[in-house]
Amino acid sequence: MNYDEARELKEGGWHWTSMNDGRVRTAWPCRRLRYPDSKIAAATGLRNLGPNDFETCEPHATREEAERHFYDACLADTRDHGAGDWSGCRVCDAPTKTALGNLGLGRMFSPEPLCDEHRTREHLAELSPFHGGIALIHS
Repeated sequence: MNYDEARELKEGGWHWTSMNDGRVRTAWPCRRLRYPDSKIAAATGLRNLGPNDFETCEPHATREEAERHFYDACLADTRDHGAGDWSGCRVCDAPTKTALGNLGLGRMFSPEPLCDEHRTREHLAELSPFHGGIALIHS
C-alpha cells in the first residue's frame, strides 16, 4: 500500500510524498519529469530514467501549501471520460454520458457525471472543494 500525504522534510518545509513499505519519497506534483513530453521517457516506460531526469519543487512553507499544490495539480490534470450509462449531472441533474475527473491512482478527483454546460474544472472544484488534511491510500 502507498500512503500519500504532505510530510515535513528533515531539512525544513513540506512536500507531497508517498510512503511504501516504510520508505518515504517526494511524489508528484512536487517531483516531476523534467521533460514530461520526452519521447525517451515514453519509450522506456520510465524504467531507465535517473535522478537528473526529474525536478523537485522548492519546499512549501506549510502542510496546507503542499496539500494545495497537490489539489491544484490534480484539478489541472482532470480529463473528460465517457460512461456507458446515462447519469444525472451532479450540478443540474440533466442526463449525461460524460464525466470529468482523474482515473490514475493517487489522484484527487474521481470522475463525476457532468453535462456539457457544467463539465468544467470550476464546477468540479465546487463539488469537491479544497480542505486541509488530504491523505490518500492506494496500491
